[in-house]
Amino acid sequence: FSPNRNTGCAVGRPRPRWPVFSCPAIRTPRARGEGLTLSPRYAAAAARNMSDTSACIVHSDLPAEASAAQTAASAPFETCPFDAADLAKHGIDASKCVWTEITPKNLRGLLLSHVSQNVPATQSFVPTIHNTEASLAQQLLGEDEGPTSRVHLRVGLGVYTFEYEGSRMHLLHQRRGPIVGTSCGPAAWDNVVLLCEGEGAKEATNALLNALISDEEKTKGSEFTIFRWNVKYGYWGRVARKTARSLDSVVLPPETKDKLVRDLDQFLTPATYKFYVEHGIPYKRSFLFYGEPGAGKTSLIQALAGKYRRNLCIMQPTSDPKFTDDALADAIKDAPPRSIIVLEDVDALFDKQRRASTKLSITFSGLLNALDGIANPDGQLFILTTNFRDNLDAALIRNGRVDLHVEFTHASPDQVRALFRQFYPAAPEGKDAEFEAAVAKLLGERRVNMAGLQHFFVAHRTSSPDEAIAGVQAILDDLNEKQGDKAQAEEEGKKAEGGKGGGKDAKGKGKKGKGKKAVDPFTKKDWYDIKAPSVFQVRNCGKTLVTRSSGMRVATDFLKGRILEVNLADLNKDEDQNYRKIKLQMLDVSGKNCLCNFYGMDMTTDKIRSLVKKWQSTIECTVDVTTTDAYKMRMSCIAFTKKRQNQLKKTTYAQTAQIRAIKKKMADIMTKESTTVDLKDLVKKFIPNSIGNQIEQACQSIYPLKDVYIRKVKMLKQPKFDITKLMEVHGNAGSEPVVATTADEGTKVDRAE
Repeated sequence: FSPNRNTGCAVGRPRPRWPVFSCPAIRTPRARGEGLTLSPRYAAAAARNMSDTSACIVHSDLPAEASAAQTAASAPFETCPFDAADLAKHGIDASKCVWTEITPKNLRGLLLSHVSQNVPATQSFVPTIHNTEASLAQQLLGEDEGPTSRVHLRVGLGVYTFEYEGSRMHLLHQRRGPIVGTSCGPAAWDNVVLLCEGEGAKEATNALLNALISDEEKTKGSEFTIFRWNVKYGYWGRVARKTARSLDSVVLPPETKDKLVRDLDQFLTPATYKFYVEHGIPYKRSFLFYGEPGAGKTSLIQALAGKYRRNLCIMQPTSDPKFTDDALADAIKDAPPRSIIVLEDVDALFDKQRRASTKLSITFSGLLNALDGIANPDGQLFILTTNFRDNLDAALIRNGRVDLHVEFTHASPDQVRALFRQFYPAAPEGKDAEFEAAVAKLLGERRVNMAGLQHFFVAHRTSSPDEAIAGVQAILDDLNEKQGDKAQAEEEGKKAEGGKGGGKDAKGKGKKGKGKKAVDPFTKKDWYDIKAPSVFQVRNCGKTLVTRSSGMRVATDFLKGRILEVNLADLNKDEDQNYRKIKLQMLDVSGKNCLCNFYGMDMTTDKIRSLVKKWQSTIECTVDVTTTDAYKMRMSCIAFTKKRQNQLKKTTYAQTAQIRAIKKKMADIMTKESTTVDLKDLVKKFIPNSIGNQIEQACQSIYPLKDVYIRKVKMLKQPKFDITKLMEVHGNAGSEPVVATTADEGTKVDRAE
């Protein structure tokens, strides 16, 4: 044999573990083993394991000892995950034990926790942090009384002996190899080996490990665990442990809930299991939850998990392109016992023509085989959810694959009254009917789902029953808002597909749809004028749109902080300044006017490119300055050298010392001109480029310059907002009526109120 090429074994690296193997003959791997030397410890371990028929079955023409010695001297690997001599120091005879190396990370943690709880004399521990702070529920209810739920102790490095069901067991927790550095910090290779003595050692080991896994997977008290399938590593990863919800708290039509509960109660009986086995039918049950979104499908699934003490295993094949048919089969086969396997939004997988989603890797036949229960463990429950049952292929939901269809509709009058009683249990008798009548009168033919009603009750959690009845208008407002967004999305979809369908139906008759009337989203928005500071000639520099205030949503809050970019040529009516871009920030709203202040300045890329030429030096300098009113900015200056007077030489390159002197002069002038004035006066200097002209004059004695500009100004820090300072910048702009702009400035926008 020869070592696996993927082990990466080489001189100086830790030897990889090697599994128990069987081969017709042992040959020295000269091609890879030549020149490799094992340490005495590894050589002795290899010799012992090669000569031990319980660890390796060897057929060779050489004597066993010679064969083992030859292999130990040349093989670049290790066949035993521990040193028997080290165990002998603790009174453990490894030759009389069945040993199991625990490699799965989750199983290793369970075993270490079990030993820490069952070996009283343990002195070495490793802490693991479950929660860095108390849960939100504990904090709100005042139940955070100590760190008991935060740190969990597991046994550390060492050898531990304990009893399990009459069998004597030993746990070896050791560190193999040196600590190495990784991108996540220092890391070490720890391994855990479980040894068991006596007859039936293998069965006892298997029983212990199965018991640990079963105890972890089963529901505890009023809690259940939510698992999601990890496609990359192929296991069910625990996402969260949630408190079970009472089935009575899920408000559904009585006939829907009763039908489902009766079906499950009858299925989960020994007589039903015996019937399925005798007739060769896979013992599993599948349900299709379909209907309106927000009608209670997810809530009912969680309530069923609590009632029947089952965990939830959630699969989303569209979440990972590597979710193949094999991954789906493995997920169902490896699901924890007594689970509810949920396949969400099954309509997003395939359409009626069995065409798969663009992000889907499973096939339609693979999905059908998975639902048929070929590889399903006994007793599993499957729940498929969809909002559009009509979009599903008939083969997917036929009898045998889906046993029971459960429809979820809009809230019925009984559900409206029941939900009111849940949120207001102390309300006088008859208030629930009064609330239901108010909702029915307000909505008319329209319907509301349970999620919309719950949203209303949560928003009115501090209101009295009478206040809740008086505020039902909020339900209609919420429906109108959502309907408007939906209509807008549908309209955009129709425009996108306008060239394809030609406005006709499937039969080509040009029949108009009977959809609901679209709501113009602009009827919910208002226009606001943007007011520039008084240092600019044009004060009305634009308009902006924002949704009107509604409930807790204040329109002005969405205007404050907006940043816009305006050309200086438009602000000063001077086309010679069209290369400058001014940034303004909206700081306050006065009436329908957004009051802005200077936020930065930049030059257009075309202007800078036009200035850069051959045979000249480009000099740039950047400095941070602070005005007298505490505005901190970063200013950048750019300049270009030019020919001296009467110069005949074509090039105008400045020397390094001259460039250094010019940069110093730039920094001094920019600092002086900025730190002695406030922001308003500094902007007045930016507009005519007075700072650039001053730098050009000051540097003539060093080297002649041309095209000196303040290239960029970036706001780094602003002082605390002061409305009086802003009004000084704008003068009476906040109270002046908005004047319509002329044709040169734009067209006035009017809208009917």
